[in-house]
Amino acid sequence: MSKKNKIYCQPLTLNRLNLWLWVTCLLFLAIILQLEKTDSVSWIGVGLAVLFVVLTGYLFLSSFIRIDPRTKIIDAHYPFSRQPLVLMPAQIVSIKQSPHSLQIELQHQISYRFWMTHKKRQQLIDIWEGQ
Repeated sequence: MSKKNKIYCQPLTLNRLNLWLWVTCLLFLAIILQLEKTDSVSWIGVGLAVLFVVLTGYLFLSSFIRIDPRTKIIDAHYPFSRQPLVLMPAQIVSIKQSPHSLQIELQHQISYRFWMTHKKRQQLIDIWEGQ
């Protein structure tokens, strides 16, 4: 698969690990804001701010979808996962768009939702339809 078919997005179908990571980021942000309310600069606040930026950047850059234009296989990559979630074309019932997300419905009433921009959504639909 080529690198140009890597589409960055955020999964809205939260698993426990992804939810735990976002809650951790929000807790770090709350601790940073609480520490910065004092008049002096706290090294703990600076350290937590750096950790918050690194963790948030990792969450954004490690969540993406790859789609092979020839075989139509979709690989969904999640943070801290070694292997992608592979969705074969035979499993996919439909791909639905909403204003801010894309929903991939599978057989047996399973669906995955991804938050992405309109341009990225359209790029994925164009590759899926073979245009």
